[in-house]
Amino acid sequence: MVYKLRTTLWDKILTLPVGYFDQTKSGEITSRLVNDSTQVKELLANSVPKTATSILQLVGALVLMLIMDWRMTIIMFIAVPLVLICLLPIVRQSHKVARARQDALADLNGKAGEMLGEVRLVKSSTAENLERTAGDQRMHRLYRIGLKEAIYDSIAGPVMGMVMMAMVLGILGYGAIRVRQGAIDIGTLFSFLMYLVQMISPFAVLGQFMSDVAKASGSTTRIQALLQTPEEDQQSGETFDVSDQVLRMNHVDFAYDSGKPILKNLSFTARPHSVIAFAGPSGGGKSTIFSLIERFYEPNNGSITIGNTKIKDIQLAGWRQQIGLVGQDAAIMSGTIRYNLTYGLPRNFSDNQLWHVLDMAYATQFVRTMPQGLDAEVGERGVKVSGGQRQRLAIARAFLQDPKILMLDEATASLDSESEMMVQKALDQLMANRTTLVIAHRLSTITNADEIYFIENGRVTGHGTHQELVATTPLYREYVKNQSATSNG
Repeated sequence: MVYKLRTTLWDKILTLPVGYFDQTKSGEITSRLVNDSTQVKELLANSVPKTATSILQLVGALVLMLIMDWRMTIIMFIAVPLVLICLLPIVRQSHKVARARQDALADLNGKAGEMLGEVRLVKSSTAENLERTAGDQRMHRLYRIGLKEAIYDSIAGPVMGMVMMAMVLGILGYGAIRVRQGAIDIGTLFSFLMYLVQMISPFAVLGQFMSDVAKASGSTTRIQALLQTPEEDQQSGETFDVSDQVLRMNHVDFAYDSGKPILKNLSFTARPHSVIAFAGPSGGGKSTIFSLIERFYEPNNGSITIGNTKIKDIQLAGWRQQIGLVGQDAAIMSGTIRYNLTYGLPRNFSDNQLWHVLDMAYATQFVRTMPQGLDAEVGERGVKVSGGQRQRLAIARAFLQDPKILMLDEATASLDSESEMMVQKALDQLMANRTTLVIAHRLSTITNADEIYFIENGRVTGHGTHQELVATTPLYREYVKNQSATSNG
């Protein structure tokens, strides 16, 4: 059952939209998958079997007690709800503490994931003391919640025991009256009390079970919230071949947060096999255009079409398989070079095919110098290869994918001159005979684009060829002048 729960959570996480991950720390999501499911496992694997055994003991004892004296048994039945009422306040508090504990644990996981993911920044910024304080605060919060949880756990058992002892004394008093009246003999009374005493342990187990359920409810609440989050529908929609189709963005408005528009009435046209570039100040919305084309988000107004079809009507998985993205960060997974080249691609490739795309991406030389070649490990987030090498691996993968639409998001922005030259050569080959969208801050890389759209504050303030924009758009002309002065200097 726990296996099915974890696989369900894993599948759910994979189908959640990008917007969910933008708002939720990865460590918190990991906590739902690992810690919360472990809490449920503890309940199912330990508490439930013990409780089942205790219930059987209670049922057997109750049957024998009914046979011996049904009146005293009925009185005991009346007392049991009173026992549960005494435990309700403890159960409620345990539930609150459990939710707080799971939240605190998720927060700690989130912080740990963030710190470990950027450990080089921590070291270079000498921020160890800052991170130590942040970690101590979260762990101290978890410690205080743990103390409360231990207090409620230690109270539940003794309270149950005290109430049971009070019930035993009450039954003993009533039994003595029944013996004096001659309704039962002293042997029956002692047998009845013996069974009653034997019930104390099962009742204590039931009390602990209620406490465990309250603690697990904090986890199940978080799991249910995750499972109820709307997910991407990757399969419905029509199958569509984007080859030789015109891509258009038509009067699109978009905002990540209400009241803070990022794109405003933005339109552009990308004809088949053309190179369309986007330039402009940082924060203008250029990368958001790519996110909308990838369908990570949906426009608030307007539409994006390919041919005469809105892209939202196309099967999502099929649409994304026809798009290749090479970004400035060149995201890479831990594993081998072979694994990263073929990551997510639907078919198998021979070594010759892999070496061929590496050659086209000018990556053959550095891969061959690695002792294990294609099976060399790149480390977590590709820490064992340089930025330029990561970019060339990403380009090689794009060659292997052979996308119909290619998107380059500042693919050479953070490279040194030598790496930029090699990556640009690889990109020139990759762009051939494809519809290509390019975001670039270095205007020298897009001067040969078929059309350049200059984006300011989410709007297109000019578009045309490089020469046309220099003549008609003052800010673009200033950008060209400043970058020319910098390169000459």
